[in-house]
Amino acid sequence: MSLTIRIKLMLGFLAVLSLMILASALAYFSLNNINNSVSQILVHAHKYDMVDGLRRASKQFLKVNDSLIKGQIKDLEYYNSLATSVEKRIRYVGKLHLQEDEKTTLMEINSAFVYIKENTEQALNSTISHNTNGIIKLFRDVDKYKSILLDSVEGLYDKAWRALDNITLMADKNMKSGT
Repeated sequence: MSLTIRIKLMLGFLAVLSLMILASALAYFSLNNINNSVSQILVHAHKYDMVDGLRRASKQFLKVNDSLIKGQIKDLEYYNSLATSVEKRIRYVGKLHLQEDEKTTLMEINSAFVYIKENTEQALNSTISHNTNGIIKLFRDVDKYKSILLDSVEGLYDKAWRALDNITLMADKNMKSGT
């Protein structure tokens, strides 16, 4: 009888031990999934933050660009600092892990920005500002590229926002399944 009690205790201990090992393994995999989700959230949040910064800087640059062309402001240092800020942000966003369509959008943003900047600088350095027809043509060209720049930046911003939202939903799902 003492032998059967030992065997029963040993089988019970093995069953509890097996259950604990199984629960620990499931918890480990669940925590690993949650950790990966959180890491992805951080990556996408950083991407979103950088794209949002580019969006804000681009809008500010375009406002100052319009005021500069119209002659409402004369502060070239502020304009140049904004242009440098936008250039840096474009380069930094380009260093992030972007999908191919996002890279294409970023190239559109860069080319529209460069076109606007070069034409504005050319207009400020030439006599176009004294010629009404020249300034009207410049406004039309800049407006065309301004809309391209704004639409492209907003598109990139929307993609970054959707990616962050999707990864957050996936992390929430992983957390619930882990619980």
